[in-house]
Amino acid sequence: MNFRFAIFLLFCLSVLSSDAQYRKSIPGYLGSKNAFAIKVMPNIVSTATLIDLNQIPPLGLLYERAISRRGSLSFGLGLSSGVINMDAYKGFSYNRNNKLRVMVNGISRALEEMDGRLSYKYQYYSAAKSYYMLRSGAIAPQGKYIKSGLTLYRYQIVRDDMSYRIYDGFKFETYTNPNGQFRQLLFGSFLLEFGSKRFLGKHVFYQKAIAVNIPFNFWESSQGKTYYNIDEYNEANLGLHLSKIQTFNLSLSIGMAF
Repeated sequence: MNFRFAIFLLFCLSVLSSDAQYRKSIPGYLGSKNAFAIKVMPNIVSTATLIDLNQIPPLGLLYERAISRRGSLSFGLGLSSGVINMDAYKGFSYNRNNKLRVMVNGISRALEEMDGRLSYKYQYYSAAKSYYMLRSGAIAPQGKYIKSGLTLYRYQIVRDDMSYRIYDGFKFETYTNPNGQFRQLLFGSFLLEFGSKRFLGKHVFYQKAIAVNIPFNFWESSQGKTYYNIDEYNEANLGLHLSKIQTFNLSLSIGMAF
């Protein structure tokens, strides 16, 4: 975790020290170099609904600074919350062959069934650089652009409303989580975004974009692993779930430039 956080900090420092040729002059669109926006970002999922209805669309704040006619730096933060239902656990347990064993009367017993839901929250922090398409008439921070950068996610289970059904050797017993000491965990992703910003007058603008995120933990998420702690089992599932729903997303922003 510390290594990933260090990468994120190094990236922030590198974009702040961009080449001098991009800093020399050149005002932004209509003299506006700075832009603040409110951003909403529903996440796309591979289900019939296309949007994850079990999560509140992340709401965030975005600051952008034009450093040349075709370039800008941006920094953002946001938050969201949601629930995991049994569909997510099926993918984690059956498709990836992860198992949970729980100590019952001093003996390790395998989880047979579970039901309920898991509530969670997360925050994200982003740093990126945008390249505006001058040939399409764009001038930073206005017009079509391509953005690349890094995003850091901090997530945590808030409430475990799951029931765990275990066979103790004689009969099935239902248990609730006896621990509930939920940790704050991190994962990062590489961002590639395509979008456009249009001004409604001199200062107010709206922005729309589609993004592809490559989570660092997507291929590292557990597979074929046996867990002996309920919280660790749930946290691993949540990490995989969030990395999946962050892979593709749409966003809509409205803001003001000056």
